[in-house]
Amino acid sequence: MNTMNIQQIIDKVAGLGGGTIYFPPGKYITGTIYLKSYINLHIESGATILGSLDIDDYEPVGKERPNHSARQQRHLIYGNDLIGVSLTGKGTIDGRGYEFWPKKFQNHDRN
Repeated sequence: MNTMNIQQIIDKVAGLGGGTIYFPPGKYITGTIYLKSYINLHIESGATILGSLDIDDYEPVGKERPNHSARQQRHLIYGNDLIGVSLTGKGTIDGRGYEFWPKKFQNHDRN
């Protein structure tokens, strides 16, 4: 699990006024990470940010929405009232949200 490391880096870079956080090739499994203003997440080709398969690794955040459970209010990447945020690079972000879909929908084409 890389959640704590990723978050510590985001917090440190944000505290310095912002900058680019570079993900070199590899797999990075994470729960909820909180973006901050003036942060660029650069995901290099061959790098994959993967959402954890444990629902408890995602903190319920954001406004509650009518007719939505707390499970539906969990996010891989979250930010509120941010400016100067970007996601760049040719890597992949795969939240693996389909793993939490009801079983009857999991066999449908995800592409």
